[in-house]
Amino acid sequence: MIRTKSLVASAFLLLLACNSIHAGPKRTSAKALAKNQIVVSARRVNGSVEYAIGKFRYSKGDLRECIGEMRLSSSIDSDVVMVLEDTMALSDIKEVPQMVLSAGFKNVRVFVYWKGTGNMAELFFGPVVKHSLDHLPE
Repeated sequence: MIRTKSLVASAFLLLLACNSIHAGPKRTSAKALAKNQIVVSARRVNGSVEYAIGKFRYSKGDLRECIGEMRLSSSIDSDVVMVLEDTMALSDIKEVPQMVLSAGFKNVRVFVYWKGTGNMAELFFGPVVKHSLDHLPE
């Protein structure tokens, strides 16, 4: 009888210990998101702007939705590269970076591509950098 009571007490303590482990809030580990490179190209076709990611073409509204969906599966540190063709107006530069930043990405780079020469140039945004002529040889 004493042995049965001690066995029941041991089983009760074991059950209590197992339940106390699982009684707290469940910890869900944050899923590590992939650091992807997203390349958005933009060109002017028949007076309107056409955006593309890979082989898929988007309007402005569809591109905003697509970038938002990409943010759900990509890290905020993912590289988002915008390539403008030389047919675009300089004022068109601001639209895609605004979409990308509002989606939550932090790294946006803008390039201009000249079709005639095949050259590219990166555009930098930020504070004005002061240069001096002191470092030039005489």
